Amino acid sequence: MGFFDKVKRVLNIGGAKVEVTPPGVLHRGSSFNVAAKIRGGKLEQKITRMVATLELSSTATNYGLNNQQTRDTQTVTISQDEAPGFTLKPGETKEFTFKLTLDAGVTAAAGVVAALGALNKIATQARESWELKVVAEIEGSANTSGRVLVRVE
Repeated sequence: MGFFDKVKRVLNIGGAKVEVTPPGVLHRGSSFNVAAKIRGGKLEQKITRMVATLELSSTATNYGLNNQQTRDTQTVTISQDEAPGFTLKPGETKEFTFKLTLDAGVTAAAGVVAALGALNKIATQARESWELKVVAEIEGSANTSGRVLVRVE
């Protein structure tokens, strides 16, 4: 294996790719399944594990005196599930289903924390986004992931 082949392997160039199927609208306090596929690239790779995560990112833009503006972003992991490792052959496709939950109590607490932090500001604009991601951890290479934004009601 030449030098450039080693660099490609470390950077996952020509390696595995992950696709996540959007689960549709999520509801607080419910469980849901996440479908993901991993497709092998041009070389055999050892996947140490696959991890599915639902994250909530809250961004607060605070406006103070003299046009001061600060932006604070906090990301919280709401739910996580994982699959054990395996070897992925070139061109092979494997499908996985992960089970995650959206606990209503956790999401309400995240909103309260953001509101309390903004009390001493003149004006605050808050925004939240939900992201579902599946990461394949690859031995000896950069990890690969698939991500989708989801809507929560």
